[in-house]
Amino acid sequence: AVKYFLLGSYHGHFNATDENDCDKHPETCTGHLTNVQCDWSTFAVSQAHHLGIPVKSSGPLVGGAYAYGDIVDIYKAANFTKSDILIYWWTPEIKVQEFHGTDAEFQRVLLPPPSAECIESRVTQDQ
Repeated sequence: AVKYFLLGSYHGHFNATDENDCDKHPETCTGHLTNVQCDWSTFAVSQAHHLGIPVKSSGPLVGGAYAYGDIVDIYKAANFTKSDILIYWWTPEIKVQEFHGTDAEFQRVLLPPPSAECIESRVTQDQ
Protein backbone atom coordinates (compact mmCIF):
# COMPACT_ATOMS: atom_id res chain seq x y z
CA ALA A 1 0.00 0.00 0.00
CA VAL A 2 1.14 3.54 -0.74
CA LYS A 3 2.02 5.63 2.31
CA TYR A 4 2.39 9.40 2.17
CA PHE A 5 3.55 9.80 5.78
CA LEU A 6 4.76 7.53 8.58
CA LEU A 7 5.91 9.37 11.70
CA GLY A 8 9.54 8.64 12.52
CA SER A 9 10.09 6.73 9.29
CA TYR A 10 8.84 8.52 6.19
CA HIS A 11 7.87 12.18 6.21
CA GLY A 12 6.77 12.55 2.61
CA HIS A 13 8.12 14.69 -0.16
CA PHE A 14 6.69 17.10 -2.68
CA ASN A 15 8.29 17.55 -6.04
CA ALA A 16 7.72 19.49 -9.23
CA THR A 17 6.16 17.68 -12.16
CA ASP A 18 5.62 18.73 -15.75
CA GLU A 19 2.00 19.50 -14.80
CA ASN A 20 2.94 21.97 -12.04
CA ASP A 21 6.15 23.43 -13.50
CA CYS A 22 4.94 26.96 -14.26
CA ASP A 23 8.40 28.11 -15.39
CA LYS A 24 8.53 25.42 -18.06
CA HIS A 25 4.79 25.47 -18.94
CA PRO A 26 3.38 28.87 -17.87
CA GLU A 27 0.23 28.54 -19.99
CA THR A 28 -0.76 25.02 -18.93
CA CYS A 29 0.64 24.47 -15.44
CA THR A 30 -1.72 23.35 -12.70
CA GLY A 31 -1.62 23.22 -8.96
CA HIS A 32 -2.56 20.08 -7.08
CA LEU A 33 -5.76 19.58 -5.13
CA THR A 34 -6.19 16.50 -2.96
CA ASN A 35 -9.77 15.63 -3.83
CA VAL A 36 -11.89 12.99 -2.08
CA GLN A 37 -13.10 9.70 -3.47
CA CYS A 38 -15.99 9.66 -5.93
CA ASP A 39 -18.60 8.25 -3.53
CA TRP A 40 -18.39 11.46 -1.47
CA SER A 41 -20.27 14.60 -2.51
CA THR A 42 -17.89 17.28 -3.72
CA PHE A 43 -17.69 19.55 -6.70
CA ALA A 44 -14.28 21.01 -5.81
CA VAL A 45 -12.49 20.12 -9.05
CA SER A 46 -15.32 21.17 -11.37
CA GLN A 47 -15.96 24.35 -9.37
CA ALA A 48 -12.26 25.26 -9.52
CA HIS A 49 -12.32 24.67 -13.29
CA HIS A 50 -15.41 26.88 -13.68
CA LEU A 51 -13.71 29.64 -11.67
CA GLY A 52 -10.49 29.45 -13.72
CA ILE A 53 -8.41 28.01 -10.87
CA PRO A 54 -5.94 25.63 -12.56
CA VAL A 55 -5.80 22.64 -10.21
CA LYS A 56 -6.23 18.93 -10.62
CA SER A 57 -6.22 15.90 -8.39
CA SER A 58 -3.87 13.07 -9.38
CA GLY A 59 -4.50 10.52 -6.67
CA PRO A 60 -4.58 6.75 -7.18
CA LEU A 61 -8.38 6.36 -7.02
CA VAL A 62 -10.99 6.84 -9.73
CA GLY A 63 -11.01 10.42 -11.00
CA GLY A 64 -7.60 11.14 -9.46
CA ALA A 65 -9.02 11.08 -5.94
CA TYR A 66 -7.47 10.06 -2.61
CA ALA A 67 -8.87 8.04 0.28
CA TYR A 68 -9.51 9.89 3.56
CA GLY A 69 -6.50 8.35 5.32
CA ASP A 70 -4.22 9.28 2.43
CA ILE A 71 -5.37 12.91 2.53
CA VAL A 72 -4.64 13.00 6.27
CA ASP A 73 -1.17 11.55 5.61
CA ILE A 74 -0.53 14.11 2.86
CA TYR A 75 -1.50 16.91 5.24
CA LYS A 76 0.83 15.54 7.93
CA ALA A 77 3.66 15.26 5.36
CA ALA A 78 3.05 18.83 4.19
CA ASN A 79 3.15 20.02 7.80
CA PHE A 80 6.38 18.12 8.49
CA THR A 81 8.11 19.35 5.30
CA LYS A 82 6.57 22.86 5.56
CA SER A 83 5.02 22.49 2.10
CA ASP A 84 1.92 24.36 0.94
CA ILE A 85 -1.00 22.22 -0.18
CA LEU A 86 -4.60 22.67 -1.25
CA ILE A 87 -7.10 20.15 0.04
CA TYR A 88 -10.85 19.75 0.00
CA TRP A 89 -12.03 19.58 3.63
CA TRP A 90 -15.17 20.11 5.64
CA THR A 91 -16.30 21.11 9.11
CA PRO A 92 -17.02 19.98 11.66
CA GLU A 93 -14.21 17.42 11.50
CA ILE A 94 -11.61 16.52 14.15
CA LYS A 95 -8.53 17.20 11.98
CA VAL A 96 -9.40 20.90 11.87
CA GLN A 97 -9.14 20.98 15.68
CA GLU A 98 -6.01 18.80 15.77
CA PHE A 99 -4.00 21.46 13.92
CA HIS A 100 -5.74 24.51 15.43
CA GLY A 101 -3.24 26.96 16.90
CA THR A 102 -0.24 25.38 15.15
CA ASP A 103 1.71 26.59 12.12
CA ALA A 104 -0.24 23.95 10.17
CA GLU A 105 -3.63 25.38 11.09
CA PHE A 106 -6.15 24.97 8.29
CA GLN A 107 -6.78 28.16 6.32
CA ARG A 108 -10.29 28.41 4.94
CA VAL A 109 -10.69 29.31 1.29
CA LEU A 110 -14.23 30.30 0.43
CA LEU A 111 -15.23 30.13 -3.20
CA PRO A 112 -18.16 32.08 -4.58
CA PRO A 113 -21.45 30.19 -4.65
CA PRO A 114 -22.13 28.28 -7.87
CA SER A 115 -24.45 29.81 -10.43
CA ALA A 116 -27.83 28.23 -11.22
CA GLU A 117 -26.39 27.12 -14.57
CA CYS A 118 -23.48 25.44 -12.81
CA ILE A 119 -25.77 23.62 -10.38
CA GLU A 120 -28.02 22.42 -13.21
CA SER A 121 -24.98 21.12 -15.13
CA ARG A 122 -23.54 19.03 -12.30
CA VAL A 123 -23.03 15.38 -12.98
CA THR A 124 -25.02 13.27 -10.54
CA GLN A 125 -23.99 9.97 -9.00
CA ASP A 126 -26.60 8.24 -11.19
CA GLN A 127 -25.01 9.63 -14.36
